[in-house]
Amino acid sequence: MKSFYKVCAKVALGLIGIGIILTIIGITSGASWYSLNVGPFRIHDRIINRDNNNNNINDNNSNNSSDSLKETYSGVKSVDIDIHYGEVLIKKGEEFAIESKNISRNNLKSYMDGDTWRVEDKSNYNINFFGIHIGNDGIDINNRKSSITIFIPENFNGEKINISLGAGEIEIDEISGDEVTFDVGAGRMQVNKLVAYKEADLTVGAGKINIDNIQAEETDIECGMGNITIKGVIAGDSNVECGVGQISMYLDGQEEDYNYYIDSGVGNVIINDDEYTFTSSTKKVNDNAEFDFNINCGVGNVTIKVD
Repeated sequence: MKSFYKVCAKVALGLIGIGIILTIIGITSGASWYSLNVGPFRIHDRIINRDNNNNNINDNNSNNSSDSLKETYSGVKSVDIDIHYGEVLIKKGEEFAIESKNISRNNLKSYMDGDTWRVEDKSNYNINFFGIHIGNDGIDINNRKSSITIFIPENFNGEKINISLGAGEIEIDEISGDEVTFDVGAGRMQVNKLVAYKEADLTVGAGKINIDNIQAEETDIECGMGNITIKGVIAGDSNVECGVGQISMYLDGQEEDYNYYIDSGVGNVIINDDEYTFTSSTKKVNDNAEFDFNINCGVGNVTIKVD
C-alpha cells in the first residue's frame, strides 16, 4: 500500500512540474492570467487580444470586429451556407445581410464569390453544458451566447441554394430557389416554407430536418439514422432512401398521382393504408400517374400520406 502511495505522489509531483513548465512557457509566449491555453484546453471568461506593437489590450466582451459581424451584399444570385456548429436564423429582410454575435472572425467568413454569397462557419463546438463548450479544438468556458442571423429579401429566388449544418440548429423562415440542397449532419433544421422550382435535395445523417410547407418539383431525400418530415406538394419524381432513420411525408394531392417502386429490407414502407416489409422491386402502378416515387428502405421507416 505504501508503495502505491509513493507512486501516486511521484505522478502528482510530475504533473505539477509539467504544469509549472507549461505555465512558464505560456507567460513567456505572451499569455495573460485572463487567458490560459494548455494543450487542447482553452479556459477563459473573456478573450484578450494583445497588440504587440503598442501593448494595447482589447476585451472581446465589447462588441468589436473580432467577435461580431454586420455586413450587406448585392448582386446575389446563389447562396451557399456552410455551418460546422452554431445557432442560425435565416429570415426575410430588405437586403442581403448577415449579423453575428460572439463568433470569432477566424471561424466565420462571409463573402461574395462571383454572384454566389458564401457564409462559412468553422466553429467546432459540439456540446454546450451550462456555458462550457466542448468541441474538437478543446474546452471553452464562456458564458456568451453566439448566434448568426442571415437576411434574404422576400422575393428572392436563387439559382442555387446550398445550406449545410454539421451540428447545432438552423431555423429558416422562407427560402426559394431553382435548385435547393439541405445537408444536416447531427444538427436540427426547421424550415417554415421551401420552394424548389426544379429540384430539392434533402440529406440527413443523425440529425433532423422538418419542413412545414414544401413546394417542389423533383426531390432526392436521403436519411441515415436521423429524421426527415415534410409537408406540402411534390409535383415531380422523387427518390427516397432511408437507412435506419425515419422519413415522413404528408403530401397534398391524390395517391393516384404517383407510381411507387419499393425496395424494403427489414424496415417498413407505408403508403396511405398499405404497408410493405421485406419487399424487393415491388411496384404499385397507377394508371395515368404522372410522377414516380422510388423508395429504398433498409431497417428504418418511410411513411407517405397523400390526400
